[in-house]
Amino acid sequence: MIVRESDWFRQDLPHYLFPDFGDDSSIVDEDAVKEVAEAFNTTVSNVMSGLFGEPNNQFAIAYWLIVDDKAKKDDESMILSQILNNIWLRALGIILLLNIDYCIR
Repeated sequence: MIVRESDWFRQDLPHYLFPDFGDDSSIVDEDAVKEVAEAFNTTVSNVMSGLFGEPNNQFAIAYWLIVDDKAKKDDESMILSQILNNIWLRALGIILLLNIDYCIR
């Protein structure tokens, strides 16, 4: 038996700490599932069973590592994009100021 499923463990804890997703596969990153299936040389069905089974399943652990890595890469891409946009806007501002200064002279 998993300790987290014991009544004594769940006592006085808010229900949102233990969501029951059932078999709702719509919340799953299908690309990550396929990546896990390829890495373990197994079927997508086996990976999905692992995701909705015990949380310490090797497929579930690999899946969450991949999803976490994707999230970090998305964050890094967004930050890089913001930095490049700021640089571009500052360069554009400098060019405009130089043009205004040139026109005034």
